[in-house]
Amino acid sequence: NLALTRHFEHSSDSIFKRNSLDYNLDRLQIIDSLVSHDSIKNSHMRHTAWFFVHSNNNAGEISQFVEDYLKRSTNESHKKDIVDLSQAFMKLSPGTKIPEITLINHNDEEVSLPSIIKKPTVIYFWAYSMRGHFKDAHKRVHKLKTNYPELEFVAINARKTSPKNWREVLKKHRFPMENEYRFADPYSARRQLVLSRLNKVMLIDGSGHIVNAHANMSDANFEEQLLGLLNQEVQ
Repeated sequence: NLALTRHFEHSSDSIFKRNSLDYNLDRLQIIDSLVSHDSIKNSHMRHTAWFFVHSNNNAGEISQFVEDYLKRSTNESHKKDIVDLSQAFMKLSPGTKIPEITLINHNDEEVSLPSIIKKPTVIYFWAYSMRGHFKDAHKRVHKLKTNYPELEFVAINARKTSPKNWREVLKKHRFPMENEYRFADPYSARRQLVLSRLNKVMLIDGSGHIVNAHANMSDANFEEQLLGLLNQEVQ
């Protein structure tokens, strides 16, 4: 891996971090210098950019990376995709208001995402095509609700599905319909929320401002993050 070799030549990192800024800038430079076919070069650089924006939560580093990427790529469509993605990420920075996204509740009524935030809220996502995650996430939340009654937990089906199938899936597994929603426009909503992985969790304060848009329920310190969300409300 040429990028990895070059990375350790000038990096102080003792452990390889695939989402580090330096490593991914090295990847861009090597792809740009060694791949001669424009289509292949642009495709590899787009893949690197897509991965970096999704895996790095530092707004400053993302801006620096995208600036370098735009200088190297010659594919205008790819460049627009990465700019749109990075801008969506910036709109999810801590302290910003949660985006205006339309949801549909179990009564088939449209509601806006900000309108359902009444107190500190944990938003998690699922799709029945990933059944293991679907069941594990709901079971984990069932336990968390007991330990953190001050928090609201909201589940959103992130994939397109019929209202009937959506309700039947929840009923089959005996999960309550309260605080269950689905996106009115899944494609647009996933882009706005930079939702590429269903294990993403969003922590929102009681006034609808983002505390962490890129949490993960499987992280070892996830409950510490929940306590931090509650403590923020007290301060």
